[in-house]
Amino acid sequence: MHRARSALANGSVVPVLPERKLPDLVLHAITPRRDEHLAKVRHVSALLADHVANYAV
Repeated sequence: MHRARSALANGSVVPVLPERKLPDLVLHAITPRRDEHLAKVRHVSALLADHVANYAV
């Protein structure tokens, strides 16, 4: 995604149909019971949530 932002910023690509808005993203993570989450599952879930939040408009 950073490459796309750079390309837009330097003008090497241009938006197509900029007036068109994409629908909101809905993302679900399906995991075992909440009280049994492994640390790595909690960590990846948190990373994904942060990553997706950075692209909120």
